[in-house]
Amino acid sequence: MVDMLLTVTLVGIAFLVGLAVAIGVESGSYRNGRRGIAAARRELAERSRQLDEREEGLAVEGRELYEWEGQLIRAAECGGCPICELRRLRGERPAS
Repeated sequence: MVDMLLTVTLVGIAFLVGLAVAIGVESGSYRNGRRGIAAARRELAERSRQLDEREEGLAVEGRELYEWEGQLIRAAECGGCPICELRRLRGERPAS
């Protein structure tokens, strides 16, 4: 009877120790997973910021190209010297 009680006690203790180890390993994996998710979110936020900056830069460049194209068209249609007209449109002095 005592042997059986001792066996049940030892099996119960071994089970509880195994359960505690499993829970500890699982919580470590959980923490590592959370760290990985946080790092991925930071990386995505940085990429999003870089894309926003690039998009703004491209928009500015597009507006500049649109204005430059308009200046070229107006200079070509002016009927006079297109170079002088282009300089005038840009606020520069005409070539002498």
